[in-house]
Amino acid sequence: MASFKQKCDAILRDHSSGSTEILYKTIDALQAGLNDMSETGMKYILQHLNRLFFKHTGFAVLYHFINAFFLQVEKGVSKETLLKFTTDYLNQWKGAATQINSHFTKQIKVRSTCILVHSNSFSIHQLVQGFKQKGIAARFIQTMSEPGGEGKLQASKIKNSGFGVELIQDTDLGNFINEADMAILGADVVTKNDFINKTGTHDICKMMNSISKPVYVICDSRKIIDPDKMPVYVAQHLLNRYNNRPDQPDQYDQRNSWFETTSLQLVSAIVTESGLIKQFDQLKNFHTTSVSHLFNREFK
Repeated sequence: MASFKQKCDAILRDHSSGSTEILYKTIDALQAGLNDMSETGMKYILQHLNRLFFKHTGFAVLYHFINAFFLQVEKGVSKETLLKFTTDYLNQWKGAATQINSHFTKQIKVRSTCILVHSNSFSIHQLVQGFKQKGIAARFIQTMSEPGGEGKLQASKIKNSGFGVELIQDTDLGNFINEADMAILGADVVTKNDFINKTGTHDICKMMNSISKPVYVICDSRKIIDPDKMPVYVAQHLLNRYNNRPDQPDQYDQRNSWFETTSLQLVSAIVTESGLIKQFDQLKNFHTTSVSHLFNREFK
């Protein structure tokens, strides 16, 4: 179990990776744990998965996987079946980014476009790769994305993909907003009314709306939730009600200023693997209703 614990501890310290990257690291750690599992190992694995979930506030894609895994455990299936489940899960969702890219490029004109991006999103990384493969010319304005400054990581990935990118301070957004033809944002959580993303997202959406420029949110459907159908403590965690700041000791409970909620009224469309969603009442079709009883907030 040493490898499993080491991998989990590294994930707990990771405050720069996006939610999908955290998910992949979690699955990798879990597979290591299952391969080394002793007779009493499952309880240990469940404890650490709860720690990961309750440490990384608002990561719906992480919730989607851990909940699905917990439901398998509740069935009492074998270790081999659980390992197969993790592989099948990866295979099931590995094509989602390609489908999102296809819908985006077919229905939204992006050639020779200046695109404003924010934070550090796996979905945006994949979209940029899709632009590269299709030979789409575009340039990017990337915010620094404070607190945390993870926009630098995303700017580097965009640059390494061969696109022009200008990294700006969040406070300079007003000086650059008129250059942008559109904003493309990721999301950690989407509900029927709002979406949650890195702090600064709301200001971007308001500014883009004020100059009649579109805002697109790209994410796969795992990030769409219905908090009314979840235990309160799970829903509050996903909705970023309270969280320990990464730069504060665990014993201090503080409001989370790293993420914020933005109304979908400021969004032109959400692009998922199923296509463009402009009528947001359609989001109710994506909600998952079964929630495992194995979530335990004592391990946060």
